Amino acid sequence: KNTEKGEELADWSMEYSFDGSARKTTTLYEYSTEPYKTDCLREVTTYRDYTIDIAGDLERSNPRGTLADTSLKSRAAYVGDIKGEEIIDYVDSYNAGVTTADTRTTYYYYASSDDKFSSASTDLVYSYLTRTIVRRGTNGATKQVSFYKTAEKGEELINWSQEFVYNGTGTKTTTLYDYGEGLYDDCLREVRVYKSTHNYTIDPEYLDNYLEQPEPADTLMKTHTYYVGDIKGEEIINYSDNYRLGTTDIDSRTTYYYYASAGQKFAGASDDLTYSYLTRTVTRRGTDPAGPLKQISFYKTESKGEELIDWSEEYSYEGSKRKTTTLYAYGTDRFA
Repeated sequence: KNTEKGEELADWSMEYSFDGSARKTTTLYEYSTEPYKTDCLREVTTYRDYTIDIAGDLERSNPRGTLADTSLKSRAAYVGDIKGEEIIDYVDSYNAGVTTADTRTTYYYYASSDDKFSSASTDLVYSYLTRTIVRRGTNGATKQVSFYKTAEKGEELINWSQEFVYNGTGTKTTTLYDYGEGLYDDCLREVRVYKSTHNYTIDPEYLDNYLEQPEPADTLMKTHTYYVGDIKGEEIINYSDNYRLGTTDIDSRTTYYYYASAGQKFAGASDDLTYSYLTRTVTRRGTDPAGPLKQISFYKTESKGEELIDWSEEYSYEGSKRKTTTLYAYGTDRFA
């Protein structure tokens, strides 16, 4: 909207599946109504709006007022009185078919060495993200706390996080994130998840040194996942190791395969496939590439990030026999 060159503002948009055959979501953008601030973003609301009837989408009328509240997917609130420099205050996420927020993620920014986790405000539009807190509902039990590194707005990377039990009274896991080096120092390379063994309390050391990852014991390792890809945010999983709790022994390794071409539908993860979609996972006991099979799973939906498990086969402990085959069926409506 806006009829002046160089002053245009996004009004609404539609997002599509990987192959462009279906509309997935519709997003509405709202701006300040205060004088001299009408070009400042205040809210972004995304609706589930799935359809394959997209022939008339280029001529579609503004959908405001026609999208059901029960199709809400997310709503993000922004602050900031400088166009293009607004920062997120919080994001509400919705389950399909309901109008109450499932979770709220609140964003905190660096204000000073004495105020490293400041709430979003117009004074901090040039600052950088340091922490997010996810709560159930809009102000319920803590679900996750995440800390970020890189002291530059727009370049922040999640450094580590803690995930909580349902009622928020204690932690379940601690997750550490590691990145590449040199030109690829913003590309995810490893994610390590550890079992937590204590109730959560804010440790003053972490408030001062949140950039330093905690150091859980190796025997608390649950999973260790390895990524490939040289484009920030587009990395894909190569393989993931699952550990026997209380030991440093790897119980199983799950390797991920992706679509490369009609003649290579199960290609190993590589930098060339970061925009491709998952087609198969193979889980073996231990780490030997020829070790005993535990499970093979096949996926459908030819869109990265939207894959769904289609069917799988499960094997005997020594991998010599297939025991079961499992089929997965999904809904048929727009919330399928």
